[in-house]
Amino acid sequence: MEFQIDTPKGFFEEHLVIPDNKRIIFSGAFGTGKTYFLDKFFTDNEEYEAIHLFPVNYSVASNEDIFELIKFDIIFKLLEKGVELDDVQIPKGVFLPYFFNNHQFDILAHILGYIPKLGGFLEKGAEKLINLKKKFDQEYENLNQSQEKITRKYLERFTTEAGKLYEEDYFSQLICQLVNQLQGESKEIHGNKKIVLIIDDLDRIDPEHIFRILNILAAHVDVRKDQNKFDFDQIILVCDIENIRRIFSNRYGMEVDFSGYIDKFYSKSIFRYTLSAEIIKKFLDVVESAPDLNNNQNASKNIIFILYSFIQNDLLPVRILLRNLDLRMKPHRRDLWKDNKFGKPVTSKEIGLVNTIWYLINYFQDYVTLVENCKKMVGKKLEYPFNISRETLFSELIVAFSYRSFFSNTEEVIDESGDISVQMSNFIFVYTIKRKISSNVLNDTYSFNIQYVRLAGDPRNPSINLDEIDYFNLLTWVLEKSEFGSLIKS
Repeated sequence: MEFQIDTPKGFFEEHLVIPDNKRIIFSGAFGTGKTYFLDKFFTDNEEYEAIHLFPVNYSVASNEDIFELIKFDIIFKLLEKGVELDDVQIPKGVFLPYFFNNHQFDILAHILGYIPKLGGFLEKGAEKLINLKKKFDQEYENLNQSQEKITRKYLERFTTEAGKLYEEDYFSQLICQLVNQLQGESKEIHGNKKIVLIIDDLDRIDPEHIFRILNILAAHVDVRKDQNKFDFDQIILVCDIENIRRIFSNRYGMEVDFSGYIDKFYSKSIFRYTLSAEIIKKFLDVVESAPDLNNNQNASKNIIFILYSFIQNDLLPVRILLRNLDLRMKPHRRDLWKDNKFGKPVTSKEIGLVNTIWYLINYFQDYVTLVENCKKMVGKKLEYPFNISRETLFSELIVAFSYRSFFSNTEEVIDESGDISVQMSNFIFVYTIKRKISSNVLNDTYSFNIQYVRLAGDPRNPSINLDEIDYFNLLTWVLEKSEFGSLIKS
């Protein structure tokens, strides 16, 4: 199953071409296809050349510098683009620290040569400095004659000595020159083609590495206001900004201003990516053709409504939806509780919300995660696909919450009961039960109608409409606070 990306593609194109929009935070919920979208967008767009990195793929140990690994990866990606190393010229001022770093012991020996013992060392020390200068000039000349050799050596050292730190300025300068070379070549062929650096999965790496990346980029912006790190035309950081916000708060405390910290990492505004509209179209198409979901069972209606609500609010990763949407419900009949008064077993068939929750757990890791996602829906504006009624949804909550008394009451109903009330959270629901008798009492069926709802503790007893009650707030309460939650988990 594939989703159309034309709508978000148009929005992103508009965002990219905003004047001076050089740094972009591309934010979207986990599993919504951000990487797929960016790959397809830049592959199909000749106006951009993208260097796409995934720091989460690095096996980063605690003593490694993740930005060195990023530089290493950038060089590899640039070499894949066909850049030439022969014409790269590194300034002497940039090469000098690299030279010192690779000849520390030679330099130390020369310095020690100045310490007089028997005299006469000053002349020899001067000779050593002269020889060192000649060595510097020779290596600098060799450097510019063989950029490919030294770069290959740099890459090889990374593969054999993971985590070793190298001088930043030299290789940063090398990357800048390679990026500029790629910009020049692209301009000759495609006109004003932009070179874009994408750092993906930012919120899936260790917090230490997240802030190392962000702080280096921020420091560069502070020094060179209008220039990106490594001279890229645009830098795109891919993450769920809410995850970064939570990680920031855990690291620095809730009282530290996150907005003031993060706003330097994007030039204009955060681009918020969502495929929810396209996913909903596909979801509804699948539901209409899925016999397990497209039926009149209340459990199926609950599933459709809850999944639909999660998708609308980016709480259901695309890959999880695709993996489970065609999953057969298979509502096995399982004994949940036995009414000792009448001897009738109450099964998962009688309590529709049991099958609903068991099915939905397939979309999440466990019961707790499902409940946490229900909490995120509290206060959201809801839609009701396929004309699913609020009464159907709340009826399932009533049966699940009061299953003991509900099924005891059904045994005493001959045709239709009088008003029966039950309190859930701050609401009192008043309903009636109708019984349809069959040849076998165990196969009798029941239905009920909600007569009215009122607030508990209100002496005026005014009735309220179901649309005034937050469904997910009450669902979460039933799953967490009532005996039904324990029944499901057991």
